[in-house]
Amino acid sequence: FFINATNNDFLNFKSETAQGWGYAVFGKVVAGTEVVDAIEKGKTGAQLTALAGAWIWGRPTDLRGPKFVVTCTLVQWCVVVVAAYFVQTKMQFFVLAVLAGTGLGAVQAASRTFMATLIQPGHEAEMFGFYALCGKTAAIFGPMVFGLASLLSGGNQRIAIVAIGLFFVAGLVLLRGVRAGGPTHVAPHAGRGGG
Repeated sequence: FFINATNNDFLNFKSETAQGWGYAVFGKVVAGTEVVDAIEKGKTGAQLTALAGAWIWGRPTDLRGPKFVVTCTLVQWCVVVVAAYFVQTKMQFFVLAVLAGTGLGAVQAASRTFMATLIQPGHEAEMFGFYALCGKTAAIFGPMVFGLASLLSGGNQRIAIVAIGLFFVAGLVLLRGVRAGGPTHVAPHAGRGGG
């Protein structure tokens, strides 16, 4: 999801040449521009909260394992979805944005660690390439599902966010069958500065 609040003419389509293609606009704000203005003025600190989430969940990733942390963040995202359905005020939105940001940082860090525990030696490049492809695919299908659910529900974005939440629930169900992803912390050996 991206709102371009600045006029970036250099990104616009110019011609059907390699240098002439621009970006695609998937939607236009036709009503509620005050929301865009508020988003533009407000700083949610998404990167800072994501950093905090990655840091906070770092130790549990080592001690309990990345599967545990990914599971917790999926539950956290389910809570974010339910809360987003009921948000009424700007303050509630910003508190929810902080919660969402911490979950984003945690899941980004833990999911890579989790993926590393699943890969057989010698297949790292192809599997992390596949991991990246899945991320890019989700970046397409997530907004598409959100938009379709909103369209089919007469523009109800609360229903659309619940539709996205179903992916988190599906992730939780699928994750239960994965046996890898235990603790990654290795106790130091006596000869290497540990006890």
